[in-house]
Amino acid sequence: VVVVFSFFSSSSSSSNNHKPILGCCSTKPIGAMPQMTSEDARGVLENAQRGWNYGRGVWTQLTLGERIRAVQKLVKELQTKRDDIIQVLMYEIGKNYPDAASEFDRTMEFIKETINIIQQTTTTTTTTTPEQPHWQKVSSSTTVFVKRNAFGILLALGPYNYPLNETYATIIPALLMGNVVILKIPQVGGLVHLLTFEAFQRALPKDTIHFVSGSGRTVLP
Repeated sequence: VVVVFSFFSSSSSSSNNHKPILGCCSTKPIGAMPQMTSEDARGVLENAQRGWNYGRGVWTQLTLGERIRAVQKLVKELQTKRDDIIQVLMYEIGKNYPDAASEFDRTMEFIKETINIIQQTTTTTTTTTPEQPHWQKVSSSTTVFVKRNAFGILLALGPYNYPLNETYATIIPALLMGNVVILKIPQVGGLVHLLTFEAFQRALPKDTIHFVSGSGRTVLP
């Protein structure tokens, strides 16, 4: 099975160079990973800076409820790609079907549970909104001071062995809190992310999340 991918980025790429990706059990390419240049990467950073806009960007200025609804829409969009994502996890990095399916399903469940925790904080905090600082009792002997704020632009480096689960465990909480994200796609195990571009594009405002692919020495100087 040869899976053909299209590359989407909010910044134009000056390079049409793509690296063929071989399947773990095949000598035939199952896809191709765009190899961006350092100029491409700088363009992505500039777009991310525009999206953040010193904390005044569209995504950051949405209410927490609006960001939650956008991420919930993202989950629905990703669910439509479930079979394709599982197949790519199997063919590219050698997961068996139960493990690949489990990674996808656990990732979607993680997103839902993260949202649930935020919403529980909203309902149990009567005098403040989740973005405002407040004291929260976490055990019989411990009380913590909680303050949720967007910090800026997050750079996430996706691993190859759990490319979906571990990456989303980093970027989803950051997105929910209003940060802008740049995701460096791994050279191995990265094809799965190419399947998510359209889902992010449909669910989130422009310049909220950005993807960089290629040699780390080239795109992350």
